[in-house]
Amino acid sequence: ILLHGPSETITSRIFELGSSGVEINSKQDLIDKDYPTIPNGDLYLMYGIKEGVSSKFNNVQFDIKELKKYSGFRSSPKPITVTLSELMSCIIK
Repeated sequence: ILLHGPSETITSRIFELGSSGVEINSKQDLIDKDYPTIPNGDLYLMYGIKEGVSSKFNNVQFDIKELKKYSGFRSSPKPITVTLSELMSCIIK
């Protein structure tokens, strides 16, 4: 999984998904768990990640604007799926 923050289109934060699978949470589940922000969607998929996987990629940087499915602005927090070869094609050299 490749993560980026607000107004960030270049990132090196790539992680391996954890083996525990996906957890489905409702908006109310997150509120009950004292989630740090107010959820604005009805359902959320939560994945565990393994730390330190970025070193396997030698801390390369990815320009996510180069991904075909990246739409930017308000849609950028929405997850997209890409192939590994497409992800590798947006590495900044």
